[in-house]
Amino acid sequence: MLDLRWSCWLWSVVIGLAVATASRGLAEQPAVEIYVAVDGDDTATGTVDAPLASLTAARDRLRAIRRSCDHPVDGRIVLRGGIYRLPETFELTAVDSGTQSQPVEYTAADGEVAILSGGVELTRTDVGADKVWSFQPPSHPTRQIYWGAVKGVRARHPNPPHFLTVQAWRRDGGVELSMEDPARLDKAQDVELVVKKHWDMSRLPMKVQWNAGERRAQAKIAAHAWQVEQSQQYPQRSPEQIGFMENSASFLDAPGEWFWNPASQRIEAILPDSEDPLSLPVVASQLETLIHIHGVHDVRFRGLVFEHTTWLPPEGVYVGLQSNIHVNPRDTQSVNTIPAAIVLVDSSRVAIAECVLRNLGGAGVSLDKTVNCTIAKCIFREIAGNGVTVAPRGGDEQTQVTGVPRGTRIEHCSIAACGTEFFGSSAIAAFYSDNLVIAHNEIYALPYNGIHLGWYYGSHQHTTIEANHIHHVMQFGDDGGAIHTVGSLPGSIIRENWIHDVRHSRWGDQWPISSIYLDNSTAGVRVSRNVLERGNTQIACRNGTQPELNDIRDNQADGQQLDAAEVDRIRRSAGPDLRRNRFGPLRYDDSLWPPLVLYFVAD
Repeated sequence: MLDLRWSCWLWSVVIGLAVATASRGLAEQPAVEIYVAVDGDDTATGTVDAPLASLTAARDRLRAIRRSCDHPVDGRIVLRGGIYRLPETFELTAVDSGTQSQPVEYTAADGEVAILSGGVELTRTDVGADKVWSFQPPSHPTRQIYWGAVKGVRARHPNPPHFLTVQAWRRDGGVELSMEDPARLDKAQDVELVVKKHWDMSRLPMKVQWNAGERRAQAKIAAHAWQVEQSQQYPQRSPEQIGFMENSASFLDAPGEWFWNPASQRIEAILPDSEDPLSLPVVASQLETLIHIHGVHDVRFRGLVFEHTTWLPPEGVYVGLQSNIHVNPRDTQSVNTIPAAIVLVDSSRVAIAECVLRNLGGAGVSLDKTVNCTIAKCIFREIAGNGVTVAPRGGDEQTQVTGVPRGTRIEHCSIAACGTEFFGSSAIAAFYSDNLVIAHNEIYALPYNGIHLGWYYGSHQHTTIEANHIHHVMQFGDDGGAIHTVGSLPGSIIRENWIHDVRHSRWGDQWPISSIYLDNSTAGVRVSRNVLERGNTQIACRNGTQPELNDIRDNQADGQQLDAAEVDRIRRSAGPDLRRNRFGPLRYDDSLWPPLVLYFVAD
């Protein structure tokens, strides 16, 4: 193997690096390019003709080159097209930083699609009764499998378009559920109860006993789960709430359904309806986080696809509070936030641009204690939790936080179909921040808020939310809106957004929803020149919010305030410009949150 100092020199020759003369001083050097391909070799040179095989090897090769060189070296790691199945989370630390003028870049090769996947492909083993297939188990339990690009349905009862209904919550942890099909409960001993509660939800392990005479199930929530559930007063538990049960062999009755069999440690499934279902690759999500960036500056990810993460709620219990903040099952006096596929911590000038985040079992991106980081021209689809979380919460939910993200920009993104498993999710949830900009995004097809801004105490100021196109949100929950604010937000601006079709759905409860929802003592916000159409309520001030503490003026609400030319200008300027995104704009055929599409068709 070549000495690394010679390797550095050779790299300089290959890409045309020139060492500056003494009279001119040390100039910025062009970036070293290291290539990676799915059929590469980690012992190769890393050139376009001899690529490496893994992202980790490329990162380590760049580290070694930098250590060996006596002049600054910035790097560009180019991934050829294909699927890179990550065996573990890819991590970047301070040594992987670039410079402000030449950030280190991780990018897809021009015209090619490079996918970073946290999943493993499963092998079919045998087929049993009722055409139920068994699959070789992955290394770790999972909550998601995919038939090609389509997500499998975790075996559930009742099937869409039906829900069961809570008849009563009992103090001993019992729940009475209306049922119509006792045969499905014959073997349903250990299952997960999913209950929608106003603006969030719970997932609770339980045992079931069918009462044929009264046509209802007596469900007993596991003791530790009931302790977590009853520790919170809000969102309220009440009769007539809807839900379903998941993950029992007795629920396995529809094409594409699957469940994890704890006895055999196998995945069992019914093949989906397809022209050739046996040809579809079957992928199980395994990693919780794909990319973890800590203490890094001046790094950029561009043109990559991120997919196939999973998240297992601790102790199998999820009691949601709002926008992915949930009770810590191990300490009910504290909270946690659903983890993300891409995590940025204590980092600055990191950019995620022109990427696709899809088929994720947690959140998309989270930023904590960051400075001047950017998410731009990205596409988010089929995310179990939030699309983007700014300042994820942990510990005492009412504790004042320090080191909030500063200078974050989320712009020109298309975010749809978040909250597919955790129904209290938002496209963007920013709990604490300073100088946050959310601009020119399209946000739609969501069960809850489009944008959630604020939490309990302070540390949230100078946010600008402008020129976003937000529509068809609040598809499942209530007590929220297209833009939902909480608490004191001094110096914040909500302006020139186009918001439409934010209405109570048939699944919403009695709490209100609004296009712009100023909640829980919101103060210090200017709300102006927004075009608000086809909503139940356009601007609402609730729970201690006083309109005089905010500046609300000149908003278009179904034909009021602004002239037609100005309304047209705001509509045309709202939303993203994805013309230069290599993936182009992606849309659903309709604007309903995906898990409810079947219900809509059934109507």
